[in-house]
Amino acid sequence: MKKLFTALFLLFLISCKENGVKIAKPSTFSRYFSGGFPDIAQGIIETSDKGFLILVNSKSTQDPTLLDYKIKLIKTDAYGNQVWQKFFPDATGTANYKGYGLTAIKTDGVDTGYLIVGEEINSDPTQAGLLMIQINPAGTPVPGTPVTKTSTSPDMKVGVRVQGAAVLYSK
Repeated sequence: MKKLFTALFLLFLISCKENGVKIAKPSTFSRYFSGGFPDIAQGIIETSDKGFLILVNSKSTQDPTLLDYKIKLIKTDAYGNQVWQKFFPDATGTANYKGYGLTAIKTDGVDTGYLIVGEEINSDPTQAGLLMIQINPAGTPVPGTPVTKTSTSPDMKVGVRVQGAAVLYSK
């Protein structure tokens, strides 16, 4: 009897074909991303590969009295699985950075890069500057960025905090 069940099972496996299998419809998913310090999500966009890019302001320490934020981008695939995570302008240094907006730069419907807009906060919070960072699809900064306009620049009013948000660009 055991041999009969084994033979029937093998016959069943041989008769199964993949060409009749259909791709399942997308479903809702939940994912959690954290580097161990407080993260504040600022935005999310869908990328041309159907994944997502999440803009986060991430604290570099647990000390609530320190202004020590870094901009973090998390790239996921269409199912929310993390592809990469990067800090901008970098994960070290003494300046503080916050991102407030994110947009895709597209050519013929394909993402050729992304633009992060936010602020650089110096030790004196009244001397923050507008920050723009352009990155390629792999998350590497494009040469020549970040671009910062501080509130002490000649074309800015002294003592004014400057913040920005990215908007969709189209020709």
